[in-house]
Parts: sequence; structure tokens; C-alpha cells
Amino acid sequence: MTMDLWNFEASAPAFFVHHVAIVGMCACLAHYAMKWIQERKRRTARPQVDSHMVSAKAGP
Repeated sequence: MTMDLWNFEASAPAFFVHHVAIVGMCACLAHYAMKWIQERKRRTARPQVDSHMVSAKAGP
């Protein structure tokens, strides 16, 4: 295991908080990106009906 990322002059808790914040940001971005993609898929899966094509009365 390499210790290249470890700054020996900085405190250990600050190092771990920094890395946890990066992981949390990536997880948050991935979560909301997936929600956005699923919502777009759901909207495109439903047929869009134009309001001017739908009549108020169906039948004679």
C-alpha cells in the first residue's frame, strides 16, 4: 500500500473527513443523476397526448 496521498503534516481526522466528503459528493451526484435519468425514461415511455386532439365528448 502506498502512502503518497497521505500528508504527514496534516491531522489524520481532517484527511479522512476530506476523503469521506469526496465519496459523499460522488454518491450524491450518482443518486440524483439516476433519479433524473429514471424520470426522463418514465416521461418518454408514456405516450404524450396533445390537448387539442382529445375531444370532450366521445361518441355521437
